[in-house]
Amino acid sequence: MITFKLDKLLCDMHMSYSELAAMTSISEKKLRSFAAGNVQAVKISTLNLLCEVLECSLDELIDYCPPNEDIYSK
Repeated sequence: MITFKLDKLLCDMHMSYSELAAMTSISEKKLRSFAAGNVQAVKISTLNLLCEVLECSLDELIDYCPPNEDIYSK
């Protein structure tokens, strides 16, 4: 499962969702959807913009957690 680490990044930077929205022109609602995992797709240009504005790498922005391996061990 892919998850966004926006909450942690914003907290570490002492930045709010509304400030990030103003800096990126991405709606606060959409940013909160990313953080909550309520999106099916994200444009590469959006990821690029977030990394640029937050001055972070992609692995600092998103995380991949493999599915529970117990279901595959049988």
